[in-house]
Amino acid sequence: MNSGTCTACMTNCLVCSSGTTCTTCASGYTFNSTDVRCNLDCLSNQYFVTASNTCSNCMTNCLTCTSGITCSSCASGYTFNSTDVRCNLDCLSNQYFVTASNTCPNCMTNCLVCSSGTTCATCASGYTFSATDVRCNLDCLSNQYFVTASNTCSNCITNCLTCTSGTTCSSCATGYTFSSTDVRCNLDCLSN
Repeated sequence: MNSGTCTACMTNCLVCSSGTTCTTCASGYTFNSTDVRCNLDCLSNQYFVTASNTCSNCMTNCLTCTSGITCSSCASGYTFNSTDVRCNLDCLSNQYFVTASNTCPNCMTNCLVCSSGTTCATCASGYTFSATDVRCNLDCLSNQYFVTASNTCSNCITNCLTCTSGTTCSSCATGYTFSSTDVRCNLDCLSN
């Protein structure tokens, strides 16, 4: 009441003490002294839009937010990424994240930790990453060589200690010498 006349309370206000103070807002509304009005109560997965006095949904997989570009808490299995401005799927250690599809494909075979489908930070025990082959190759024993086509190890020729293929020998066993003609380690004969 102002000078003997009554003034209506602001929109969505049931009881007010002045045109700028509401003591009881209508159901579903809360008084905001900054906006000097009764603002709509939003659901936990919504945020309030001051300009239109409406609620808008938070981004996908966001449980609580303060605007369309911030998320206070993401759904279980998701983490907010301020660069992408969204809740990204949490990938397992043997998976990598693809931004475009918000998915987590598995790392390559025998890879435990990767950042893409063509790199591997940590191969499984007994494997080493090869940038040339773009995969985790089996670690061969010293008397074996790696077969790229099958990602397997094959034994060196008889009496060969180290080799790079089935037809070469880097070092023969003591008492033997490699013969490229015979493609084998031949016994060293004593000269009399």
